[in-house]
Amino acid sequence: MTRSLLPTAFVVAALLTVPSTGFGQAESPAQTKTFGIIGGVDFATLAGSDVSNTSSRTGFMGGLFLGVMVGRSVEVEPEVLYSMKGSSFTDTDTTLALDYIEVPILVKLHLQQEGGMYLLAGPAVDFHVSCKAIGAVSIDCSDFGLTPNLTFGGIVGLGYTRGRVGIEGRYDFDFSDALALDQFTNLDAKNRVWAILVRLSR
Repeated sequence: MTRSLLPTAFVVAALLTVPSTGFGQAESPAQTKTFGIIGGVDFATLAGSDVSNTSSRTGFMGGLFLGVMVGRSVEVEPEVLYSMKGSSFTDTDTTLALDYIEVPILVKLHLQQEGGMYLLAGPAVDFHVSCKAIGAVSIDCSDFGLTPNLTFGGIVGLGYTRGRVGIEGRYDFDFSDALALDQFTNLDAKNRVWAILVRLSR
């Protein structure tokens, strides 16, 4: 499933970087910026040959964004998010809680001039904040030999905005492994996250 999604992500990212001449207008507008907050619910799992019997962990994703229009319909949006990822495991009734500070650099293609639908895609880097196994008790990952990695990934999504308020759905996926046994051995386990977010800009 992951391999089939990656080409789509790259195609969308390539399309979003093509300069736009606008909707019936040739001239480029002055650069405009928007700043705001974004947040909502996410549904995270780990995928890979070293994990099994997984189910989604429901958590929070949210933070701040800065949007800069670079064309009539193209916007670049860096973000800083707190993102709750990881996975639940049905065979052990345990949740592996991986929390990150995530920094995406997204490119958005607005399909309408005054609000409406938009597509988004871009890379992201995740800096781990905590890693815990939560069951009958909460145990730090280091206590059973796991180390969370700095991860690199991508994001694709679709949104709708009207005025200062918007809503969007995202698929957030890792290119690199999320966990290591030691400095030489990574586990084949990558974050896969679906998120529904609401944004408020000023």
